[in-house]
Amino acid sequence: MNGAPERSSTLVWTELQSLWQATDMLMLTANSAMFVLVALSSAPTTERATLGLAHLLVMGLTFAVAKSDRARAQRSPAIAFVHDWLPGLFVMSLYFELGVVIPHVHPLDDYRYDRVLQAFDVRVLGDPAAFFAGMGSRWLSDVLAICYTAYYPLLVVVPATLYARGAYAEFRTAAAIILSAFLITYAGYCLFPALGPHVLFDGPRAPVLDGYGFARRAYAALRSVHVEPPDAFPSGHTLMAVLVPALAWRWTRRLFVWVTILGAGMVMATLYLRYHYLLDVIASLALAPVAWRLGEWIDRRYADRAERPEVFTGDLPARRWRS
Repeated sequence: MNGAPERSSTLVWTELQSLWQATDMLMLTANSAMFVLVALSSAPTTERATLGLAHLLVMGLTFAVAKSDRARAQRSPAIAFVHDWLPGLFVMSLYFELGVVIPHVHPLDDYRYDRVLQAFDVRVLGDPAAFFAGMGSRWLSDVLAICYTAYYPLLVVVPATLYARGAYAEFRTAAAIILSAFLITYAGYCLFPALGPHVLFDGPRAPVLDGYGFARRAYAALRSVHVEPPDAFPSGHTLMAVLVPALAWRWTRRLFVWVTILGAGMVMATLYLRYHYLLDVIASLALAPVAWRLGEWIDRRYADRAERPEVFTGDLPARRWRS
């Protein structure tokens, strides 16, 4: 026999994994799951082919960016930035894709999950819409609408602060936790598609919920999203409103009070503004520690892998990538 000895598939897989950080693995897993979901859906053939090809391209992009970033003796700032922040673009695009795919997986004709969730609210609150409208005021509606629409700024404030400080190891852990939380909520949307009480049960919106104008405009903007998935269960707003203050407490305590106040307002807004049911919020509170542990575990696993030089062979150099 001549030439170099063949490398086992296990060794090749280990080498590939040594390029990844936790968010890469989460994105690859989610892309693979969505590829299968699209293939099994009842969507038109052209639509399935287009979405399936898009997921293959995203997986290829994830591999390429990870390899380009990790295969350098010194990280390129531009490539490193794309690699670290690519999950943000991914979760937004996946959200809108779910709005296209879920109706082809779970027809929403009978609204079975909304009926179960609404029945619990009625049992606890009586008339839920009247309950919250009766305790409301226009100024409170505007304040809580501001809290609700601050969702995305709340998500990035702790990771962006860590990134600006150069605390890249902590940034990657926070990113893994947040991405894990997103994927858990997206799994909930697929398994238990529910639209929310404001869509099905409330009837004409109570005037007090319009506030002095901001709450009305914010509500109109949210309802104008035509490809929004059935995203009531669980409440992503509640899940992030719990996780972000916990991240701030761990790494950026100067932000803790502010993000906690904003997060508390966000949780109140989900119910008061009628975007979510009680069980949506309860489920999210229960899922928060699950998302935290999952993100930490995956981050630790891939951080440890990248720091063990013995897993590298062949053309891949042994380097430490944790900051």
